[in-house]
Amino acid sequence: MEEILLETKLLVEHLELKNTIFRVNHASNYLSLEGVLNKDKERILEEIKKAVRDKDYIPEYFRRL
Repeated sequence: MEEILLETKLLVEHLELKNTIFRVNHASNYLSLEGVLNKDKERILEEIKKAVRDKDYIPEYFRRL
């Protein structure tokens, strides 16, 4: 689980986009994220870091797969 979140963090860190809607809000995701890149990039990264640090993400059995 954490590996996927860290991979998402790495992806967002390297995206250089302007006015691009970013959504990770499907039922299968461990964490729901949304924003506009690059405006919300730092907030999105902080949400990912916090979820990993606090282990605050959707458990495997709730992912509705």
